[in-house]
Amino acid sequence: MRQSHPPDPVCVKDIQDIAKSKLSSAVWEYYTTGADEQQTLERNVSIYDRVLLRPQVLRDVSNVDTRTTIFGRTYDFPIAIAPSAYQKLVGEGGEVALTRASHALGTNFILSSNATTSLEDVLGALPPRDSSYPNPWFQLYFLRSREATARLIQRAEKAGYEALVLTVDTVVLGNRYHERKTPLTLPPGLRMANQDSVKAGGVSKGRLLLNERTAKEAKQVMEEHGDLIVDASLSWEETIPWLRSRTTMKIILKGIMVGEDATKAVEAGVDGIIVSNHGGRQLDGVPSTLEVLPEIVAAVDGRLPVMLDGGIHRGSDIFKAIALGADLCFIGRSALWGLAYNGQSGVETVLHILERELSRTMALAGAKSFSFYHLLPLLPHVPDHHNMRNFARFPKLGHRGYSARSYSTSWIPQDKLKYVPSDGHYPQGFRVSGTFVGIKPSNTAEPDLAFLASDRPCAAAAFFTKNKFQAAPVTFSRSLLQRKGGIGFHSVLINSGCANAVTGKGGLADAEAMALEADRVLGVEQGTIVMSTGVIGQRLPLPKIIDNIPLGYQALGSTHQHWLECATAICTTDTFPKLSSKTFSLPSSPSVKYSITGLTKGAGMIHPNMATLLGVIVTDAPIASNMLPGLLKGTVDKSFNSITIDGDTSTNDTVTLLANGAAGGQQIDSEDSLDYKAFQKVLIDISTELAQLVVRDGEGATKFVTITVSETASEQGARKIASTIARSPLVKTALYGMDANWGRILCAVGYSLLSEPGSSTAEGRDAANADIDSSKTSVSLISKEGDDVLALLVNGEPQVVDEGRAAGILRNQDIEILIQLGTGKEEAKHWTCDLSHEFISINADYRS
Repeated sequence: MRQSHPPDPVCVKDIQDIAKSKLSSAVWEYYTTGADEQQTLERNVSIYDRVLLRPQVLRDVSNVDTRTTIFGRTYDFPIAIAPSAYQKLVGEGGEVALTRASHALGTNFILSSNATTSLEDVLGALPPRDSSYPNPWFQLYFLRSREATARLIQRAEKAGYEALVLTVDTVVLGNRYHERKTPLTLPPGLRMANQDSVKAGGVSKGRLLLNERTAKEAKQVMEEHGDLIVDASLSWEETIPWLRSRTTMKIILKGIMVGEDATKAVEAGVDGIIVSNHGGRQLDGVPSTLEVLPEIVAAVDGRLPVMLDGGIHRGSDIFKAIALGADLCFIGRSALWGLAYNGQSGVETVLHILERELSRTMALAGAKSFSFYHLLPLLPHVPDHHNMRNFARFPKLGHRGYSARSYSTSWIPQDKLKYVPSDGHYPQGFRVSGTFVGIKPSNTAEPDLAFLASDRPCAAAAFFTKNKFQAAPVTFSRSLLQRKGGIGFHSVLINSGCANAVTGKGGLADAEAMALEADRVLGVEQGTIVMSTGVIGQRLPLPKIIDNIPLGYQALGSTHQHWLECATAICTTDTFPKLSSKTFSLPSSPSVKYSITGLTKGAGMIHPNMATLLGVIVTDAPIASNMLPGLLKGTVDKSFNSITIDGDTSTNDTVTLLANGAAGGQQIDSEDSLDYKAFQKVLIDISTELAQLVVRDGEGATKFVTITVSETASEQGARKIASTIARSPLVKTALYGMDANWGRILCAVGYSLLSEPGSSTAEGRDAANADIDSSKTSVSLISKEGDDVLALLVNGEPQVVDEGRAAGILRNQDIEILIQLGTGKEEAKHWTCDLSHEFISINADYRS
């Protein structure tokens, strides 16, 4: 007869059941019960069943990305192990097994102060690892004895722990009925290895205080053991500064449950917070951690990581918490059940189950990564005073700048998501942020202040609009660059929502005030270029901006999400952030890896003239300041000055290039050098990509159109002809209507080189005669792939057009119009879009 075996566990609940069968009743009661009537304990778990998902279909979820980043380190999935006491009571290996399991799966672990393994032995048990792996964090109970507390902090820092997690919700232990009825004592051979707070019999002094039933008995315990009991006098004003003075580890507060405390945490300068109610073991009758999460996220507003602990036992729970704004989720009891089940292997099994459930939930919800989904939760039973207002605002809460979970793409149309990069290669020495100010009254949560800063002085150059009504930041920044000769710049500050254009002397003073405040927080002088975009003719809400510049400075970071946030902060009618980054090498330093990053904005009022919309390009290559203007001029003409959406040149157009040389190598100081030519190509490539992204985001645009004018006598003539076609309303509306009306194209070619009425016409006639010969002119439509070339006009002779083929080409999103003039060998390209009904609606409804 075949022997039957119990099936392998398929969910955490199965492992929990096995753990219960293995643990003594005292141990089981200690870990599973909560305070008083256990309302909060139960609510922590049940709330997840009341958050509903909205699955989205026909999304590419073939490669689901579960990674997150905390403090610059990548976690393979957003699950880490919370601290819990006495882990050797639960299973073989105790704390060592848990930390090894978390390390093996690319995540992290918090060691409890009340661990049964010394903090040195826990860290020493990990295998050799590179710096990309996060070191465990150490959880601290702040004792009344400052000396004992300081010794513990010093040990943790010396051992190499990355962060200190201060538990702030245990000034006294909660009223735990079940724990008092089934008391827990440490058996012989087990002790709290990191502190001397155990009385004979294995009972902690804090628990002695819990067990005393009268004030007199409690006072006696305090008198006998008071210095080794958790300090109840902690305060914002004294405790955090005291910790900061004694450690360089990151400081994380565990136990934050209200937005006011989250704001205080930011102001106190801590590095992160964990939303936690101590697993329902402290104060009963408080909300679940998931319920208060949106309030905390809104209060923090992207200034530090927000993590969550409590109630998680399924992968879908993690997904819901991340979608509501958490950057990392902690499991406590579930990890212990894995330890009881099968030691380190059992903990790994729990983590594997949760990771697989998480990735499966993401795929079924249509989320390729956390950035590609927003929850729109339904919480019908949560009272209004539990923050339903913030839940309603959730789609705007994703904009925070410090981690991989910080960025939400919920506002981006599905067909534009492919243009938003999922990672990048960013220059050394640059940090960026995107901060919410609320410059435009209708903006209630989106970032609208971009801050780019270099930790070393940069060489800088810029090109500006030629519109006669130049905005105040254009005037200010041009003057600053001229005065400083392009040397000694540290930052670029950009606001969206108000152009600060046609605002007189007051507007110029506002631009200067923004720069001065940015300089102040950076500790530099005259080092900030200022840009603005938005509504023309209105003054900036300067006090709001000045107040938020320090917050933007505090939020500076170098992760991919920081860069996305920064690119988002300069958007106005844009439907997606425009960001590109590349790595490259230079002939003189082939072993050095350089990086270049560009971000730009623009969707309307786009027809640049020796300038661009708003754009910033930064690199860590070493380039002399006198080389930058020539590099930028040669680039702008072939990229940003070769795009058109609506034919209007803005008052604010600016593109700037900064180089800080942080990557080292030989400086580019000659236009004749191979390095100069190599960098010019890199700069043109990234600028062209950014310019094309602007066209792809043209207001109301449905098509991306490349206009190629070739075989001309002069490049200038080719450029002017291409530009004329690109801004012709008749051509653009024909493209929107998918009408192969080559007559409109030919008409635009014919008048493109003529002088304006009232001016001398000789030059226009000469240029037209040299570049255009109607008997040699050909016009073709080309499909995106280039495999279908449909001739409309050949050597001035109209062709019989296959309307079916024409319609097939024009249905594509990407189209090329080729005009061959037969008068020479020069060529130019211009990029434009079609003109749709939506363009009219946008510009009729939006004041620019």
